[in-house]
Amino acid sequence: MEIVPATLEHKLLLENLLELYMYELSALHPEGFTVDSTGRFGYKYTPLYFTEPHRHAFIVYQSDEPCGFVLVNNDCRFDNSDFWMAEFFIMRKFQRRGLGTEVAHEIFRKFNGNWEVGVAYTAIGEQDFWRKCIYRFTESFTEEQTTKEHHNWRGVIFRFRTDSTATEHSNRADLAGTAYLQ
Repeated sequence: MEIVPATLEHKLLLENLLELYMYELSALHPEGFTVDSTGRFGYKYTPLYFTEPHRHAFIVYQSDEPCGFVLVNNDCRFDNSDFWMAEFFIMRKFQRRGLGTEVAHEIFRKFNGNWEVGVAYTAIGEQDFWRKCIYRFTESFTEEQTTKEHHNWRGVIFRFRTDSTATEHSNRADLAGTAYLQ
């Protein structure tokens, strides 16, 4: 697995991966996603990831094949947070192999500070993924909030801290349930 910072050379690749991602999201939010006259969803923030220093785009490769992307910015929903996981996508054929967790943990290591990861109400599987992924990395969940509307976000927001001394705790026993969050 390789995570590469996206440059302008990756812009078309990122746009294409975003189309796959938005297609998958459209199943969870049919009212919120429409295509334009060319059949594309479009992602209005893409150009900003190549011009604004607080936005970070990464392309994920597995065996030299593009398999996903990560978008991180500082457009957080709470004042004391540093990083917002804006978008995170691993193509289906690469899922359920630990790759998503590996990618997320590597991104957490790149950006030390207070994090927020938002997940839609309807994305139950994704909520479980992030809950386990974050706990395996930090073992110190700060907060899990369900919001009806908070700074343009409706859903669950996971809040936690990473720092340079954080290590992955992936050798933990299976983390079924949410008792460890209480």
